[in-house]
Amino acid sequence: MAKRAWRYGADALICLPPYYYAGAPAKGLTAFFATVAAAAELPLYLYNFPRHTGNPITPELLKAVSHAGLKDSAADLSLIGHTPRYLLGGDSQIVEATAKEGAGMFRASRMLSGNLSLDGTSA
Repeated sequence: MAKRAWRYGADALICLPPYYYAGAPAKGLTAFFATVAAAAELPLYLYNFPRHTGNPITPELLKAVSHAGLKDSAADLSLIGHTPRYLLGGDSQIVEATAKEGAGMFRASRMLSGNLSLDGTSA
């Protein structure tokens, strides 16, 4: 799928941990993401959404896997220093995230509403 995304013009990949196996061992999650990273010809963003996957992204995993950044829907601001580009999954803690060197936010509603969503960087 990673190779297909590149062929069809994607700019980057975003990848959740496996969600069927909640509480997966760290070694397994690391191997999973390392496999995706090795197949990807695009920048890889990891997606932290433990509420739905049951598998949180940890600082150790971020250190072990080559990646371009992290979308964090759990708003775990302690992960900011462990990833090249931290993107908050919503706007509830954007002030705190940017104060701690977060790169911004990645909201799903932005993809649906286009220009109806305000860009906080131009205000």
